[in-house]
Amino acid sequence: MTRFERDLLWLRVDLETGLVPMFPTAGVGGLQLSRPIGLDGRTPVRSNWLRVSRHAADVVHLTERARDGRAPGDRPANATFLFVKTGDLSGSVRRVNTITLALLDLCNGRTPTQRLLDRMADEHGCTREVTVGALRTLVRAQAVRL
Repeated sequence: MTRFERDLLWLRVDLETGLVPMFPTAGVGGLQLSRPIGLDGRTPVRSNWLRVSRHAADVVHLTERARDGRAPGDRPANATFLFVKTGDLSGSVRRVNTITLALLDLCNGRTPTQRLLDRMADEHGCTREVTVGALRTLVRAQAVRL
């Protein structure tokens, strides 16, 4: 629980962001204003400002119990959470599964979108629509840039 609160604090503190850009810039082409932002021909890249960590699946319930001075009860199962720091330090936290983590791993700035879609289908059985939806969610959360 303390680790979860530490990760929440990390979202709101600007310690390393001045030294590390939000997204890698190596190999990134120039901005093309006339080109619509779509998936075709893009190579998604994940943010440098991500943190993935495992915490109790019901961390909110455990935190409330601790703040009230009550015992945590039975040890709950763990879950994986994605902490996404943003430029305005508002950030977000999402509970993610292994498939989302695999998608983030493929967002390395070197894997073209079509190859990413093919690999998610081959390795995880994800349809194009599911992968595109997850990718767009990650883009809106500022965890990935196209």
